[in-house]
Amino acid sequence: MQRKVPTEIIQQHGRDIDFHLKQHQTEYSPQGTPFGGQGRSLLSENEAKPNVTLNPTQATGPRDEKQERQRTAQANVGVNEEEPVTRVSVRMPDGENVEMRFNHTHRVADVRSYVVTANPRYATVEFQFAGGFPVKPIADEQATLKDAGLLNTKVILKVAKN
Repeated sequence: MQRKVPTEIIQQHGRDIDFHLKQHQTEYSPQGTPFGGQGRSLLSENEAKPNVTLNPTQATGPRDEKQERQRTAQANVGVNEEEPVTRVSVRMPDGENVEMRFNHTHRVADVRSYVVTANPRYATVEFQFAGGFPVKPIADEQATLKDAGLLNTKVILKVAKN
């Protein structure tokens, strides 16, 4: 613990200062109730609230397409439920986490195939996976997930810089 007096206090009161600390034994009691006031809008009171309505296809279209691509990608992987199953979570460059299911014998290339099927924008982009601690690139895409140490783990998709 430092025992220095802040310069602002020295400038205002001089160097010779006595501090007397007291410990109060009173129980804390909050004042009022949290979130007990009226809510306020960021709109001014004169400003009308916008009347925005979305039809169901606008509201769910892109999300449904994305989910459908992920279902297709998972079906293309062909997980055999009779064999050991693992989950691999891929952190995409936009921050999204995509969780996938594979058998231990699937290859790192199968993870790449899943990503490209579920996210077509990566079909023409050069990228690689990185994982472990410390994070290092996964170079051998022909290695099985078990051999690559990717059972029930998270990997990062890193886009190559041009």
